[in-house]
Amino acid sequence: MKKLFKSAFLLTLAFTTSTLIYAQSEVFKVLASRGKNTLGDGSAVFAGKKLMASDVIKVSENSYLGLIHNSGRTLELKTPGTYKIADLSTQVLAKSSSVTKKYSDYVVGELTKNDKDDIHSNYQKNMKVTGSVERAVSTASISVCLPKTSSIIESMNTVVWYKNPKATSYTVEITNMFDDIIVTKETTDTTYTFDLNSIKMPKDNTIMVKVKANGGLESGQYVLKNLVEAKNPEVFADKNALNKEYSEESALSYLMKASFYAQNNLFVDAKRCFESAIRLEPEIQEYKEAYKNFLAKNNLYDFYPYSK
Repeated sequence: MKKLFKSAFLLTLAFTTSTLIYAQSEVFKVLASRGKNTLGDGSAVFAGKKLMASDVIKVSENSYLGLIHNSGRTLELKTPGTYKIADLSTQVLAKSSSVTKKYSDYVVGELTKNDKDDIHSNYQKNMKVTGSVERAVSTASISVCLPKTSSIIESMNTVVWYKNPKATSYTVEITNMFDDIIVTKETTDTTYTFDLNSIKMPKDNTIMVKVKANGGLESGQYVLKNLVEAKNPEVFADKNALNKEYSEESALSYLMKASFYAQNNLFVDAKRCFESAIRLEPEIQEYKEAYKNFLAKNNLYDFYPYSK
């Protein structure tokens, strides 16, 4: 009887201990917060805040919370109400997959620069890291929003450049590595979208992009390497998994995809996904700042289109 009692006591103690440890462990981190969002004790919820399993959060009217689970899965809360973190964790784990964790660290790093303080009060300090490239401007007469070398993976790709006041129209040239012209397009716009399926790609899957204008104006030459699945199976597998898991039209879905594209040097699509996230949640400053940091890291901060 004593042995039975002892075993039951130890089992109860172990269960209680594990429950307490779980309750005090970080389950979510706040990526973005708009409006009046608080914990059960009334304290504010801000970007970078750690949420424990025992926490309860209150979302007010016209508010927004973007959360990331320790599994890497994201969650948006827009409906006012009271939420138990433990319940939200169960909800998220039912959907999570192994690929999310691989790219979630980038999102966390960009949106939660400081675990203890509100990201807004630390923004100027955070930008000092990339300050040397914040306002780098190309010496070319036409400045294109592309790194000198990057990769592409989707069929549709858009090139953007600054309007030159001396130019009346522009000519976009796509060539191979030997400067043989593949596509020439004249436009009065400052963007050009091309479909890889409609052009004859070189055998090395590498194209060069240059923008010219009247009066001898021209940009530098930009290298775009088209990734093919046979040579990059892991990249394509991750892309397909993320597209399947993040099929919903939400800001955090686009940010997770932006993370994938950015980490694989797929600048064009990372830019597109950052802008899609901001389009869906235009009032969330954290998402704009993440995009700003992304452009700065690529020496293209001057192409940031939102208020600085």
